[in-house]
Amino acid sequence: MNLSKLSPEVAKDLIELVNSLSGLQKSAAVKYGATNFKYVPLDDILEKIKENHNFAFFQPLGSMSDNTPCIQCILVHKSGEVIASDPYRLVVKESMKKQEEGAEITYSRRYCAASFLGIASDDDVDAQKEKDCQRGETRQRKKEEAPRGAEPIPEIGIPATRAEHAKAIQRIGDLCVKKWGAERAGEGFVRYSGYKGLKDIEPEAVGVVYDIISSAPDVL
Repeated sequence: MNLSKLSPEVAKDLIELVNSLSGLQKSAAVKYGATNFKYVPLDDILEKIKENHNFAFFQPLGSMSDNTPCIQCILVHKSGEVIASDPYRLVVKESMKKQEEGAEITYSRRYCAASFLGIASDDDVDAQKEKDCQRGETRQRKKEEAPRGAEPIPEIGIPATRAEHAKAIQRIGDLCVKKWGAERAGEGFVRYSGYKGLKDIEPEAVGVVYDIISSAPDVL
């Protein structure tokens, strides 16, 4: 995304819009374990943009060069100038049920809009925890639907020590090598996890990253 060519009029209105969004309240919550994590609902973000009257906001669905589905944020100024984000890759698979697919797209729309407009829409790492909660429910459903005697789905909890954290990261690395081979393990990890490297994974996120890699396609 390149903002260097914005006209003074658009730049002024954009600053006004972004400043107005800073006051949005985290009025919604998702339950993760025994804790509720608050976030700014997507509808509140969209409504605030409409109140500004200087911009129209769109989030069209498309596809990457490898046909992976993606979403993009587009802000159109009343002057006709357009600000567009880079495409954000969606983790949507053919095996997903419609409700799961819709939840993934809705989450991604909110996450992308907040990032694009500079909104701190979640408390700390709540965005990752919300996604973890959604995937945890999917994992539990898969366990319940699995045939009796089937191999159990491996799990990684939140590590309590550095040693446990390092061991969990190693398991994720080994899984990447198993799925895509040593030469392309790094590529697959970056594509599906959203992290640049294994060491960037926070302790709270190792479980959901392992789950994402586990469900990723075996062919890149």
